[in-house]
Amino acid sequence: MLRAVNDMVFKFIFGDESRKELLRELVNLVLERVGLPLAATVTIRNPFSLRKFASDKEAVLDIEASDDSGRLFDLEMQIKRQETYGARALYYWSRVNAAQLSIGLGYEALHPVIGIHILDFVMREDKPRFMKVCRMADIDDPDAEDRFILTDKATLITLEIPLMDRGPDCGRLEKLLQLLEREGGDHAMIEALTEQDRFFAEVDEAYQKFHANPELMSEYEARQKWLHDQATYIEEARQKWLHDQATYIEEARADGLKEGKAEDARNFKKLGVDISIIEKATGLSAKEIEGL
Repeated sequence: MLRAVNDMVFKFIFGDESRKELLRELVNLVLERVGLPLAATVTIRNPFSLRKFASDKEAVLDIEASDDSGRLFDLEMQIKRQETYGARALYYWSRVNAAQLSIGLGYEALHPVIGIHILDFVMREDKPRFMKVCRMADIDDPDAEDRFILTDKATLITLEIPLMDRGPDCGRLEKLLQLLEREGGDHAMIEALTEQDRFFAEVDEAYQKFHANPELMSEYEARQKWLHDQATYIEEARQKWLHDQATYIEEARADGLKEGKAEDARNFKKLGVDISIIEKATGLSAKEIEGL
């Protein structure tokens, strides 16, 4: 089933220049929730390109955008759990941040960078909040309500879909994410959402365009196959490594045992112990003992 939470479909919906208003609405739903100023306009810095996907299956499918105030946004959709996702999120944030400075410019030229990461998994089971806002803060600041923030230009926001409220009174952001995860499946819910909200209807229309386009679907399936193949190669390599490691350990253990027995046999010989007794004590043959 084609899901709108797939990164390629997500970028087609929100990362196409002709649909940048959908991206602005998505960004503003998040900004409003965390109390940040809304974006009046957005400019997509790396628009959707089918040609790029056709030539590069490893293409990074994030969305980079800026708004009228100069703020930069990095949007990611990730459905596969990664233990190191926090490091990945920080890396992508730093990549966007560092790309701002041209030679000769000072750090005062840097604009705020806001990372928005939509995750179809839970990062930590013991932290069951749907939305997390991460900034560089002094964790030892005694003023927990107003901690010292190193810079107000660095913000990472995660939205963990499995933790969101799905009740009838949930917010518009949660309803949008439900639409994205249910596309291609729950037709009754999709119809109800699209009838009540123009924004949702336009998101669904973009999804339907992707689904109805043979060229897009062909590239989607080719990329999925490539991803499955890569996962298979990695798992096969991991299993081979585990097997080789186990073989090496077993061989090393056997060599160690044999060397230990040989050392015992040498010591027995120095003491003049009879060969037959040394055989019983070490398990070595008379020929092996005599050769030591």
